[in-house]
Amino acid sequence: MDVRYNFLNTLDHYPCELIRTLWTLQSLDLQQSEPNVPEERRKWLAMQMSTQAELLEQLTEERIKALQSHREDLVQLQGIRKRCKVVRKRQRNQAVKEKANKLTIKLNLKPKGHTQPARVQNVKSIEEEPEEKYCFCNNVSYGAMIACDNDNCPLEWFHYGCVGMNKPPNGKWYCSTQCREQAKKRK
Repeated sequence: MDVRYNFLNTLDHYPCELIRTLWTLQSLDLQQSEPNVPEERRKWLAMQMSTQAELLEQLTEERIKALQSHREDLVQLQGIRKRCKVVRKRQRNQAVKEKANKLTIKLNLKPKGHTQPARVQNVKSIEEEPEEKYCFCNNVSYGAMIACDNDNCPLEWFHYGCVGMNKPPNGKWYCSTQCREQAKKRK
């Protein structure tokens, strides 16, 4: 094989059409350089080589244009990236400034003259209404509950688990004998 064409084995990363054209040119050149090739065949090979060379030139120009376009796109993307970095930096700086501009008030709740810390008392918010408590367990409403049929029962509602139930009873139900007797007296 001719040493001039050894580089063709290293062109695998180029487009197929370009490589195919180079291989065709190589084959035509090798045929033309053989001894005892008739003149008419040499002319035909030369014409084919000229056509392939023009095709190669055209493919190369197209590839160069595509790469230049790609380069322009990359330059444009690089500009966008730089602008994004500037915007992000500006936003971070603005966030830091906004954080710094917040008014912070520190209150010293220690009475004057005392070295011991002030006692903290449990204070409920005025807006916060306490939930109503029910049952013998004095807890809030949750899960399945049953009402005592005595209208004057002080607790009124009971959790099934606290009174040993797992389904509603048939008929009336009283939480205690005292409530049962009170309800009978009212009738």
